[in-house]
Amino acid sequence: VPVERLAAMVTAAGDPRWERYSWLLAVINGWRAPESAAPAFDWFLRALGHEAASASTG
Repeated sequence: VPVERLAAMVTAAGDPRWERYSWLLAVINGWRAPESAAPAFDWFLRALGHEAASASTG
């Protein structure tokens, strides 16, 4: 996978809306809230040499 495509996929996976959706599902269903994956996505993007999406940290 080209680095640019991989960075785009990781950026999409780190969308804060998905994290919020997962959290809301946990609340509604009485599950334990998932841990944030934003730090891992940001780290991976930095390791690829791309700027981390600032939206994924907030």
